[in-house]
Amino acid sequence: MDNIYMLADTIIFNGIGGNLKAVWLRQNITQQSLADAAGVSLSSLKKIEKGGNRFV
Repeated sequence: MDNIYMLADTIIFNGIGGNLKAVWLRQNITQQSLADAAGVSLSSLKKIEKGGNRFV
């Protein structure tokens, strides 16, 4: 779909989460390392990766 504004929030959140997981796997770093670099807790990163829209 070309217009991201027509997508449901859950689809967008799932896409973001999948991309984040791909980043740490591709860069051969741990989830904890990515969470530390991003300044978020590990549990928040895991929620984001699952497509959650409540990050705190």
